[in-house]
Amino acid sequence: MKDSIEGLNIVDLTKEVIELAINEVKIKDFEDALQYHSARLTTKVFVTRNKRHFEKVKDGIEVLTPEEFINRYGSLLY
Repeated sequence: MKDSIEGLNIVDLTKEVIELAINEVKIKDFEDALQYHSARLTTKVFVTRNKRHFEKVKDGIEVLTPEEFINRYGSLLY
């Protein structure tokens, strides 16, 4: 199990992320906006099973399903 979390980081929920999520107009769901802005501020790839929820903001970060992520970057993980 430890190997499966190697390289992952826990992202802090900051005041900045909350403010960005509150003011986000392209994402209707507040929790989705929190996830998006947390990812956008800390990484280059956002992995989600609900990719369609983020169609309007895909220009801000690469949005991939878990399967797409493994297909694209899986060889870099091992």
